[in-house]
Amino acid sequence: MNVIRVLLAVGLIAAAVLVGTSTAEDMTRVVLDNGLTAIVKEAHAAPVVAILSGAKVGSAVTEPESLIGISHFVEHMYFKGTESRGVGQIAQEVHGLGGYLNGFTYPGGTNYIIILPSRHFDLGLEIQADAMMHATIPEEAVDHEREVVLHEEKAALDNPWGYSWVKLYELAFTEHHYGVTIEEYEDVLANLTREDLVSWYQTYYKPNNMIVAVVGDVETEDVLAKVRKVYREAEPGEIAFFRSPPEPEQEGMRVGWYEGDIEYSFLRIGFHTPDVNHEDSYALDVLATILGQGRASRLQRVVKEEKGLVTSIGSYNSTDLDESVFTVFAELESQNLGEALDAVVEEIEQLKRSPVSVGELRQARAQVETEHRMGNETVEDQAIWLIIGEQYGDYRLFDRFYERIQRVTREDVRRVAQKYLTVDNCTVVAYVPTGETVPEQDLSAADLEGRLSRTMASVAVEPSPDEWVTEKVNLDNGITLLLKENHAVPLVSVAILAPGGVKYERESNNGISNLMQEVLVKGTEKRSAEELADELAALGAALEPHVDHEYVGCLLNIGSENLEDGVEILADIVLHPAFDPKEIEKEKQEIAAEIRIGKSQLLSHSLELCDQAVYGGHPYGLAVEGSEESIGRLGQADLRAWHRKFYLANTLVVAVVGDIDREAVEAIVEDAFAPMRPGKLPKLRLRPTERPEIPREIAEAQEKRQTHLVVGMPGPGIGDPDYYAFQVLNDALTGMGSRLFVNLRDAKGLAYTVFSYLDAHADGAAFKIYIGTDPLQEEEAKAGILEELRAVRDEGLTKEEFARGRKHLIGSRDVRLQTNSSQALLYARTEAMGIGFEVVDLYQERIAGVTEEDVARVAKKYLDLDRYSVGVVRGAAAEAAGATQGGAATR
Repeated sequence: MNVIRVLLAVGLIAAAVLVGTSTAEDMTRVVLDNGLTAIVKEAHAAPVVAILSGAKVGSAVTEPESLIGISHFVEHMYFKGTESRGVGQIAQEVHGLGGYLNGFTYPGGTNYIIILPSRHFDLGLEIQADAMMHATIPEEAVDHEREVVLHEEKAALDNPWGYSWVKLYELAFTEHHYGVTIEEYEDVLANLTREDLVSWYQTYYKPNNMIVAVVGDVETEDVLAKVRKVYREAEPGEIAFFRSPPEPEQEGMRVGWYEGDIEYSFLRIGFHTPDVNHEDSYALDVLATILGQGRASRLQRVVKEEKGLVTSIGSYNSTDLDESVFTVFAELESQNLGEALDAVVEEIEQLKRSPVSVGELRQARAQVETEHRMGNETVEDQAIWLIIGEQYGDYRLFDRFYERIQRVTREDVRRVAQKYLTVDNCTVVAYVPTGETVPEQDLSAADLEGRLSRTMASVAVEPSPDEWVTEKVNLDNGITLLLKENHAVPLVSVAILAPGGVKYERESNNGISNLMQEVLVKGTEKRSAEELADELAALGAALEPHVDHEYVGCLLNIGSENLEDGVEILADIVLHPAFDPKEIEKEKQEIAAEIRIGKSQLLSHSLELCDQAVYGGHPYGLAVEGSEESIGRLGQADLRAWHRKFYLANTLVVAVVGDIDREAVEAIVEDAFAPMRPGKLPKLRLRPTERPEIPREIAEAQEKRQTHLVVGMPGPGIGDPDYYAFQVLNDALTGMGSRLFVNLRDAKGLAYTVFSYLDAHADGAAFKIYIGTDPLQEEEAKAGILEELRAVRDEGLTKEEFARGRKHLIGSRDVRLQTNSSQALLYARTEAMGIGFEVVDLYQERIAGVTEEDVARVAKKYLDLDRYSVGVVRGAAAEAAGATQGGAATR
């Protein structure tokens, strides 16, 4: 089930003594005598625990019109200090334990997350309780945090997906608070006072309105005893809930036409659907899967692949507390809007006229099952679903999801399509580049409405320690096979990587690795692209290409019962790719569109500009996707030759992690890849990255609300001995409670998002510091970054920062590597890079060996503040930037 309206930030919970208990399999739910609900689930696959706390009050649904957005604002203020902990101290404590904290507000509630190594559970629980019961919500932090929330909103609206989504809800909901406008939200936010925030906190953050969910490497009774102890002081209170007015039944199509500074057009078609607890929501999820999820879906096959009208397309049913929205979305050229709408509507009408096939229904169920499993791999995932389920009325809601999906019939799918996907229940939003002419009748909002009205009908076992050791096997033809067992979930991840990638490219053929790998999974000599998609869907498998500067390859996630079939398909893809010219041309067009669309993804685009500035002419500065010019020159012969150069048995790495039997998997892989032959990689001569003599800047300007600025400089690669000391240095600069966060975000209010990271390759790296800020504050933001770097270089880290950073990196390693796919990719990546898979398991040991002197040395070595680089996408200072240029028509 999709829970869409989620905004991330930070926060916490409350409560005291046992009254009632219910148990479902490995989950225990209790209600304490002060009303607090506690849910515990043991999960011993990794030494990690998730502690979630939530209030049953959230955005829009339970907020009066005069206080829209207050739940989110309160969420931001929660970790600003308690009676015993100062501003930033909570984030620093959690970070120092190797964990992280976060929060999110959605219509069903406001939830706060702490993830950390399970050995620190006691302190994590105490920190949460302290923040819930003793938050001070300091007056001096209110205005700063108000700006942070506004920065967050601006960043979301600068993204075309976010802007079009907000506009869809504004248009679809005329009475319910789901439809609050951007202007209304900003006006309320500007006038909220500390007294408003404190009143909200004191009213709704009572134990009888709170939930604590704990999932991880813990013992249930121990957790419950500690929850009772830390929340014993929390006293219940009387809760008077506000409820948003209901949305009346829509009685005519609504169409909105908007313009903005974007590269591509964005289309959304929405239909009102019932709330999350309605029985029809399961049939609607299956309908969304069949219509637009995955390469085998109808919209992907027809509208994207066959007709080539869109660069991407999909559908989902975004379930919510009061009611939901079934959405079809697409990226496309503006001139294709009319034809694409016709094609989408025709596929919807087909679903109304005839039941889906037995095969489609079976594929949808298998796909949902795999997604359900993957969505529950980490303890954080599991805890989030438990607490959201409880806020929706049943903590087992998502645990029972697959069981209920299996009850959906072919007739159910047709029935809900007929009932909800109607012209009178439809809202359409088109978001197009400013000033771009749409050839088809110069489509206006009224034209769109008429076009759709003519075509759309209105029809009524805990693993033993030795199982976790990674084993390396060299197969007879030279393939390196890495094996690791994890029987926690019946799921397997297979990563196949071949050394190669962008570092072997030049500007003239930049993007060939990515194009080759994308087309590689679009058909073989014996399987067409459609047949391949069908087989994978029937197996409930997810296959995705992976390309980096160091390698090419793909990742398969599949149920363990279907692993042998999945490996056979992988071998066919690697050994017998078709490189169909038609698929090549389709993929070239899609990649060209992605390159243009990428310029609208301002955070990632600014990082790419910084890479170009840092690396100069080095291949590490080239984009994985290439340029429109370079990929336009590539053809079938180029891709075949590139494939032969890099897919060699003696350099190929296959990493298999999950619910496996090692001997059986070795035999399966050996047999499937036996025909693969060894060879010799092309010679590679790369010159080292050179720093500019003076600061180097690459800049672009766009009509956006924010400026996205990245300061960068060369750093140590993964194979460099300095890599681990630099990681500790970086940890002190980034994350909640860090220098950048506290000084630039909290103290100066320059940004909602500021972070640094070491983007490391085998032979080099770019150390990058990103900040999203107001265009008028660009120079202040850049100066602030340089000031923080100078302080670290000249004065070093404090003893507390050093200890906390090292501890965080050691603890967070287990958190980051919870999933089979993350482990398989990292093992395969380090082995394919020539560094050796062993560094993955040695990481914590090497971080532990870093000294304060090591960190001081690398700071002085790499932080050259006279010779840095900048990548920047400058936003417009004008208040109206990105605002609606057109209007909305309602029939």
